[in-house]
Parts: sequence; structure tokens; C-alpha cells
Amino acid sequence: MKKIVLILLLSLFANAGISAAVKLKGKIGGKYGIEMELEASKDAKNPIQGKYHYDGKTTDLTLKGVMYGDYVVYLEEYNSEGKNTGSFYLSYEEKKWSGKWTGTEKYFDVELTVQSGDMSQFKEFDMAELQKKCSSSLTGSYAYDYYFLNDMWLQETGNMEVGFNGGVVSVKEVHKDTLEIRFELLCGPTYHIAYFDGDAVKTGKNQYEFNTALYEGEEACHLVFTFTEKKVTISQKSSSMDCEFGARAYADGDFTKISDKISTKETVGIEDVLKLK
Repeated sequence: MKKIVLILLLSLFANAGISAAVKLKGKIGGKYGIEMELEASKDAKNPIQGKYHYDGKTTDLTLKGVMYGDYVVYLEEYNSEGKNTGSFYLSYEEKKWSGKWTGTEKYFDVELTVQSGDMSQFKEFDMAELQKKCSSSLTGSYAYDYYFLNDMWLQETGNMEVGFNGGVVSVKEVHKDTLEIRFELLCGPTYHIAYFDGDAVKTGKNQYEFNTALYEGEEACHLVFTFTEKKVTISQKSSSMDCEFGARAYADGDFTKISDKISTKETVGIEDVLKLK
């Protein structure tokens, strides 16, 4: 009897880290009912795999894809012959996963609700958990990532994309009153870039500023960096032109600390920070 109990306990612990498949139900085009099942995969390129079928049909279509951030999912659809026959672009709003299904020159609205399981298991990382592991020192990497469904060209081409807004701010304390700060922020959907590499000096409690003209006779590029517990807020006080940002790029935002280390690469993405040992 003890042996049986031990085996059962070991089995429970062994399966504790295995997340249950997520089951969703909804409609495509407002009238075609579907049932979908998704599960985590070890495929780094497509960490989500699954299947779905239309109501009244027994043939499943294969799905593979990825979750971007916390609230956007992209899935590619394949038929039994392995041909890509469509894609799902989904975002989480009002307790539903909604968006578009796109195929060759046509698209339909999609609305799905989770019947069982937890979609959060598909997140690449949890920014709040990364923040918890960081120290309170100012040196480190701070990040912001916002993904969205970009349907700018949907009516013209029938295609969509997963848009991105954000980036990484690298901070290094070089003196008690001076920080070396570098960032490259992508501002969607136009994807203009805000790039900065300079020293900010302390001007108040937890506040540092860069307020210098990049060229003689020009207006100053003025950026204010305010640090709170494992976060930095950037306030852009001058025009994007004065800071040599892209025309529609900007630096304003709140960035969460995700690592005590910084990458020495000229262009740094969140994935580069996650690889730091």
C-alpha cells in the first residue's frame, strides 16, 4: 500500500510542471462555429501547437504559433497535406480572444472564449517575475513591450501583422551623480526609431536629466529619467527632431527593470537581455 501511495505522489510531482491544454470555442465570420485546442511545445520557433475544427466536421486543421507579450497570439493554420491555408491574429480584450482569420485575399472576424486551461502558460517570459529577481540598484536593463494587431493594410492586401512598440533602456552608474544611458525604441505602427546614447546627470531625488544641444546653434535635446522601485520613467521635454529621433518616434514611457546586467551590443532587444548570464 505504501508503495502505491509513493508511486501516486511521484506521479503527481512529475506532472506538476505540465500545463493542461487550453480549449477555446467561438466563431469565425460571426457564423462558423469552431473548437480549438492549444498546448505548449518545445519548438522554440513555434512554442504553441494545436488544432481546431469547424462544428459538424471531424477533420482537424493543425495550428502552430507564438504568443507576443501578454495579450497577442499569432497562429498559422495547416491542412492535412501540410499546406499553410490561413492565419489567426488574436488579442485579449474583455475576457475574449478576438481578431482576424486571414487567408488568400480574404479575411473574417474571429471571437473565441477559453473553456478550460490557462493561456498565460504560453508567455515567453513574465516581466513582473524578472523584476522581482533584480536588485534596487540603478544599473541594469529596463524594458517595455507592447504588441498589437496592425490591420493597416488589411483591406488592400488581406494581410495583417503583429505590431510592436517598445524596447530596452540600458543604464550604467558611472558616478554617484552620473548615469550612462542608452536606448533604441521602436515606435509602431510607423516603426520610426528613437535612439539615444549619452550621460544623464542627477538633478533631484531619483531624477537624472540630459539637457544638451547635439549640435551648436540647435535646440537642446531634453530628457528626464525618473527612477522608482525597479522602474524608470522617461519624459521627453523637447522635440523628436532636437534629439535626432525619427519623425514619429518618441522616448516617453515607463520601463520595468528586467536584469541587473546590460548588453554591450549597439542594438539591444529584450531577447538579448534574457540571454545574459
